[in-house]
Amino acid sequence: MLTTEILNHVGFEKILIKYQKALQYLENWKIKIPKDSRLFNYEQSIKYLAAKGIGENPSHLCDLMFDLIEIDEISDIILNENNILSDNEIIIKLTDMVKGLQIKNIDEDPQARSSQFELYVRALLNMSGLDCYFNPTQPIKTPDLTVKFGDKDFDLEVKRPLSAKNLLRNTFKKACSQLDAKNPGILILSLDHVLLGGNNVIALEEGDSMEDSLKLLEKETTKWLDKNKKSLMQRFKSEESVCALLLIVKVPVFIGHLDKMMFANHLRQINLKGFSKDNSKYVESISKHLDKVWANKNQDLN
Repeated sequence: MLTTEILNHVGFEKILIKYQKALQYLENWKIKIPKDSRLFNYEQSIKYLAAKGIGENPSHLCDLMFDLIEIDEISDIILNENNILSDNEIIIKLTDMVKGLQIKNIDEDPQARSSQFELYVRALLNMSGLDCYFNPTQPIKTPDLTVKFGDKDFDLEVKRPLSAKNLLRNTFKKACSQLDAKNPGILILSLDHVLLGGNNVIALEEGDSMEDSLKLLEKETTKWLDKNKKSLMQRFKSEESVCALLLIVKVPVFIGHLDKMMFANHLRQINLKGFSKDNSKYVESISKHLDKVWANKNQDLN
């Protein structure tokens, strides 16, 4: 699945209004944002883009590109929350999220963006019409999220690794232990920084089309999978708790000759053992619902 969201001057202004509304929601919920929080720095980034545009130099985007993705994620998370209670799991996750440092310092405080990705996946699924909720924190290991399909609960473990090394060494092992072998779930991974790193943007040249960026993103994802497939399969060889992987990649694309930028979204599904007909149906449904949300967001920004 590959989709795009085109962003020009009008798109930046819409994102700014949406983000400022989200920050106001946090204040209404009595969630304090530290003065050095990345959330305030992100606001300055989107204000600059709304006022100045992206310019003609793609290197200028190095400090802004992931800020924009963060802004988009955080806005979706906050503006799609309902029934916020002072002692519920959402408040705990939101409080974690606002404490985080900027993307350049991710290694120093990974918890904030881990909580953010969990909240983001839940927000996307709820926006699509599915009922997705957090499981209460317990002494025993439990999956992050559960999606309701009628009377069937389908579990999701959501991870945002800091690096490929971290992913292969720790992420899979921990994720498998939190899903139940008797009720296999999905492991959803963000490959934003694993695939392209923290300071990369796909830059299109004169004559390139938007489809070229999607082809490049798909190629990079395939290359990463081919390189790591053996290690991935070895780690799942003795595990039955994960029936499928969903890899989510979201990167900015600079279209200099059109003075625009876009998000390139890529969702890749990998089927594993424990993949029954019912599991197949649930995984396909989740993929289609994510696709629907991104398609709607694209229309809203143009």
